[in-house]
Amino acid sequence: MAIKIWTHWVGSERDFTDADFRNADVLDDVDVMSGRPLSHQWPTVQLDVETRWAPADAFRCGPLLIASAGLVAILKKWSEASFEALPVEVFFKGEVVGQYFNINILRSLDVLDRVRSRFTLDDDGDVDEIESVAIDPSRVVDEHFFEIDASEWVICVSLEVSAEIEAAGLRGVRLIDPSEWSLY
Repeated sequence: MAIKIWTHWVGSERDFTDADFRNADVLDDVDVMSGRPLSHQWPTVQLDVETRWAPADAFRCGPLLIASAGLVAILKKWSEASFEALPVEVFFKGEVVGQYFNINILRSLDVLDRVRSRFTLDDDGDVDEIESVAIDPSRVVDEHFFEIDASEWVICVSLEVSAEIEAAGLRGVRLIDPSEWSLY
């Protein structure tokens, strides 16, 4: 199964959203990078958009992956069990705008082609930094949304999900071929 990689390296300033926490302290006891369900302990998280354009449909804020309700609906259609959509309040020019969610990815797969990819290993022998990505297609069967099992945050979607996101004209996400992905 072919996939695309989700990146926030978009082509225009209008499609990029920079945000900061209003209340970062509410996440002090929440392990947002655990890959485990968090809905039972999810606090009210508030973000301030710092760019001059209204927030895009996808953006990062610290360790959070923020997505609009429209983007969440597409992901749920294809892969609801792969993530949790945890509500966040997004403020733009002092007012709450739209419906936004932190996407807590629950599906992490070891799909790197270990021969064709370039990466480093940590002290435990786990994939750490990924410099270039090649996917082993035999390890991606009927998967539509997941992250690569590594310290580096590499999010993948199926071609079907990619096509639907692109057709919807959502801002803030660029979907690229794995061969185009680079750490730098």
